[in-house]
Amino acid sequence: MEKRIPIRLKIEKPVKKNDAKTIFQATKLGNWSLDIGKIKSGGQSAVCYVKRDDNTKGVFRCLKSNSDQQAVERFRKEIATLNSLKHKSIISLLEVADDLDSPWYITERGKPFKEYWKQVRIDCSGEPKKLVRKAVVVMRNLCDAMSLCHTRNPPVIHRDIKPDNIIIDGDNVPLLIDFGVVFVGAEDRVTRLEEVAAIPGQFETLIESRR
Repeated sequence: MEKRIPIRLKIEKPVKKNDAKTIFQATKLGNWSLDIGKIKSGGQSAVCYVKRDDNTKGVFRCLKSNSDQQAVERFRKEIATLNSLKHKSIISLLEVADDLDSPWYITERGKPFKEYWKQVRIDCSGEPKKLVRKAVVVMRNLCDAMSLCHTRNPPVIHRDIKPDNIIIDGDNVPLLIDFGVVFVGAEDRVTRLEEVAAIPGQFETLIESRR
């Protein structure tokens, strides 16, 4: 009896239109390539790690394909805001394309603040004064960055400052990131309910601070 050899059909995986890696590869940036590591995406944006030919490590961020026009406008406003703010404690843009139907940008990469501060507390165990000095350095840098934003004309208000939106660069300098819900003083002050709801942890932080 003739032995039958099973036929294995190659099934192609569907392209994930909302996958940052797929969108990044479509940009065909010759001096940038995908890098290893996982990073959490936001509500209407997708992110992935990338690296440049000179070994500069960055984060690629773009909008998901199903984003509405309001999300696109907000994303472009974030790009414009970051382009206008130059400070050592505000995230810098390395590459940007804001004139496309699907805008994107690449920023510098850093260590999550929570991860950094956990190590600082371990290093400063039994030395409370040293820990306080470390905290003062972080706060001084961030307050100086906020002073730059708030004294601009019109002022720029971040509206979502929290540990998750702070990273630490290679020189241990804190960087404020995610200007996605930024408010610029010349605009209408009315904040839509869906914009407030898109800021996880904001109400919990407010309630906790009043206890």
